[in-house]
Amino acid sequence: VYPLEKHFVSLLEEIVDKDNMEKYYFQTNIEELINHLQKYDSLRNIMDFITNLDTIFKNNNYRKVTIDRIAHLNRLLLSWYIRKIDNEFNNNIMDRNTYLNKLDEFMKKVQTFDEDTLCSVDKLYCNIKKQTQK
Repeated sequence: VYPLEKHFVSLLEEIVDKDNMEKYYFQTNIEELINHLQKYDSLRNIMDFITNLDTIFKNNNYRKVTIDRIAHLNRLLLSWYIRKIDNEFNNNIMDRNTYLNKLDEFMKKVQTFDEDTLCSVDKLYCNIKKQTQK
């Protein structure tokens, strides 16, 4: 598994739970994944996420992946995670400290994949990016 894919799958697992994610993945059940995510967002945003993620997974080519695209996907995942834990907090499934700790942990995971990491994974991408900025 490539680092970028691992990053997104790991974040998605935090939202849909690891067992569900494995079920959706191994059974190639995209409809169930979409249904699960509709608890947290519109079908349009979910399809946008899936389309962008699919582009990354199919290419396995970081030169076609922009930092803006990574940031966009991270923002979607963060918003879904916040909706998930908001719901759990509002239904007294977790207390305030647990809520804040979970949010802090998730935000740290979101921030682990940035341009420096991408450049260390794909030196050619980084060199191209530097050339276009001159």
